[in-house]
Amino acid sequence: MRNVPVASVIVPFLLGVTLTGCTTTSTQEPTARLASPSRTDSSVQPTFIASVDGSPLSFETIRDELLEAAGRVVVEEKALDVLLDQEMDRRGLSVTDEDIAYERSLMQQVLVDSATANRDDAERLLDRVLHARGIGPRRFESLLRRNAMLRQLVSSDIEIDEGQVRRTYDVAHGPRVQARIIVCASQQDASAIRRRLSTSSSLRVDFATEAMAHSTDDSAARGGLLDPIQISDPSYPSALREGLSRAKPEVILGPIALQGGFALVLHERDVDGTGQSFEDTAPAIRRLVRLDAERLAMQQLASRLISDHPVTARDPSLGWSLDRNGTSRR
Repeated sequence: MRNVPVASVIVPFLLGVTLTGCTTTSTQEPTARLASPSRTDSSVQPTFIASVDGSPLSFETIRDELLEAAGRVVVEEKALDVLLDQEMDRRGLSVTDEDIAYERSLMQQVLVDSATANRDDAERLLDRVLHARGIGPRRFESLLRRNAMLRQLVSSDIEIDEGQVRRTYDVAHGPRVQARIIVCASQQDASAIRRRLSTSSSLRVDFATEAMAHSTDDSAARGGLLDPIQISDPSYPSALREGLSRAKPEVILGPIALQGGFALVLHERDVDGTGQSFEDTAPAIRRLVRLDAERLAMQQLASRLISDHPVTARDPSLGWSLDRNGTSRR
């Protein structure tokens, strides 16, 4: 039922600034290849990187396929490294070992926080995520340095929105509403269920029964029970939050038009907040808000640099990889 699984400001997980989805313009010079030995040059010894049933497999035999499969990702990362080095030199900035260590520590800490794990699990969690994303040791080293450069380049432009700090506090620690939901494909179906429930003598039980029988929401198996909702949480549809903010317990709302259907919502009860004061939690929340603002600014800078300085492919296979999301394959 949420718009996103977790509000990004609560878990500003940044495993590197990704370029996937950026608009990448590439040009290709089909008659020129990257500096590499010709496959017809018998004087060049092949580089064997593997064997199959005792037969050697050379890098040259898989080179074009590798470029088609992953060339875009790697070349864009390397291109961004070049552009960031130039920008750092222009501004007189440099990356230290401490900066890179901070980026690694930040990734570990956010992983631990989001997984509610302890610090001893940080390295294991990070290794698992890197493996799942296909990021090996060499790319990880480059990723840390790239993030450190991006963070330095945007840090002076970051301003903390105190309104966002307060909203983040409300979402994390404020009072919530326990609710159940039934989502139907049509307004007519939702209205029919509401009419049946209007004569119920045991509203919670009957609402849950209708949810299990008719709801298309993921919560149907739980009788439509949702996690407690904070009214300020933007990860829930605004129509749902606005309705719950006005409703009283044991009152059915709807049908409410939502993306993908029409909903009936039962406000079951109010849930108290965590009891932690804004003053006690504000420093940590401001840090999260700043990290999220940095993440967004870093992503925008990386996208702009790549967009403003297109890669020129000098290899047909690389050109195909770069142009997969474009309008041509030159």
